[in-house]
Amino acid sequence: MAKKSTLFKTLKALKSSIKSANKLIPSFVVILGALSFWIIYLIVNYTPNLITGITALIVFIVSIVVYITSSNYGEAALSLVAGILTVFSVEWGTEEFIIFITVWLGFTFFAILIYSIKLAAEVEDIYRQASISLAGETNNQENIEKRLHDIGKNSEVEVLDPVERAKIIRIFCFRKVDLRFISQALRSVEKLSVITKVDFKNVALFVADIYKVLEYESEKKYQNVLDWIYTLIRDTPVPPIEFIESFENTRRIILSENVDFQKYLKILKDGLESGVDVNEMHEYIETAINN
Repeated sequence: MAKKSTLFKTLKALKSSIKSANKLIPSFVVILGALSFWIIYLIVNYTPNLITGITALIVFIVSIVVYITSSNYGEAALSLVAGILTVFSVEWGTEEFIIFITVWLGFTFFAILIYSIKLAAEVEDIYRQASISLAGETNNQENIEKRLHDIGKNSEVEVLDPVERAKIIRIFCFRKVDLRFISQALRSVEKLSVITKVDFKNVALFVADIYKVLEYESEKKYQNVLDWIYTLIRDTPVPPIEFIESFENTRRIILSENVDFQKYLKILKDGLESGVDVNEMHEYIETAINN
């Protein structure tokens, strides 16, 4: 079953879509605003009374939300038709309208409240797992968990939602990434995910392995190397996912052998450029290193 979009993702997607559309179609926002005003005017002006007009407008807005969250036109259109038919089959008085609005707003409020509680509980559980993994046998688990919460809240990350941030931080903790680097690594995952369009979990594993290879003391040096890797991925003439998968398939070479990291990446890049299959990359790199 496909994972349902969260409210956070939906709003982000809507915002990004409007920005993109405005770049492709000049004055898109102005046209959208004018069209919305025209629709609202017609609904309110041509319905039998104001109450029916407002109710029909609510049905229209809810149907748009259904379409944005599900990307299913048939489902959204069906809900719109069912809602409109219901609106015009009921004789709306002030009492009926108040009850309708109260029930609808009440449901919306409780739905958001329940969703927020479930989200907070999920995030809390993920951070607890991460802190236990990083704390090991020490008694510092609570302090580590608090620091992980702070990293998730205070990192300058806009695209990733709270659950995704927590899951990425948990991956870093499982891979024993130093707490000093997790905030910077989180921003690196966001940046690389946006650039490459690769799933954030794959990118997080990639970044964690880069950290494990480098073991830099300086966060600034670490970021400089990550920037260099961004450039390397961009300049390699294959889809970014192939570069990351090739690295994951051959990471054992760089983690277990005394191989210069830049030399390893150059061989990896050359192999991808020459058409070496991802599944054959391990043998290719080992051969190139030993020759």
